[in-house]
Amino acid sequence: MVTAAYREIAAALRQDILAGRCDNAPFPSEQELRERFAVTRTTVRRALELLVQDGLIRKHQGRRISLCFTPQKRRSWNFTSLTETLRAQHELPFSRVDRSCIEEVHGHQYFHLVRTRGIKRAGAVQFLTREDSLLPYARFPLIEQYDFAAQSLYAVMREHYQVFPCRGESVLTAIMPDADLCADFKLDQAQPIISARQQIFDVEDEVIEEVTIAYSPYFEIRIARAAGH
Repeated sequence: MVTAAYREIAAALRQDILAGRCDNAPFPSEQELRERFAVTRTTVRRALELLVQDGLIRKHQGRRISLCFTPQKRRSWNFTSLTETLRAQHELPFSRVDRSCIEEVHGHQYFHLVRTRGIKRAGAVQFLTREDSLLPYARFPLIEQYDFAAQSLYAVMREHYQVFPCRGESVLTAIMPDADLCADFKLDQAQPIISARQQIFDVEDEVIEEVTIAYSPYFEIRIARAAGH
């Protein structure tokens, strides 16, 4: 069955909003959307109505449109790794390495590690996260020799490089998962999931990792903060 044009437009705009591409500019007007998608005003208005129903936008008098959804920033101070957390809960962690290589970014070398991670029970795996990490290669020379399907990244940092992850700062957003994430997270259809962009600091307050983590809907995230802050 062919998807109605207004639903396709709503899906494209929803993805832009959830990815943060609309945060730093006024939301497009109906006329701009008509020109962008080459459709009628009625089609644009039906698409916008879906976004209103989703609680993503608000329509005002004078045809002005504003966002209701904005990314929420959170800072995490009590840092632990996923492997250590799962083992503390008497679970068997499982990691699949999707990418492991040395890359140059802005003239500097980084170790690029992508893993899909979860819990293994009775021979089956329930994936909980996908983690896309960049580590400064100057801090971790020859780190590509380690098998991160079997070893904890942060244990290797501590034990082999005497680098001690201390805290993380995160920006949480909602994203629409791609087909691979839907398959790994066993989602019947695409639905918004939480993504975190993190910087991990060592005890000297230097950045030792930049990582983007996509979380399965089955992964519970708890954020704690002191009252009054």
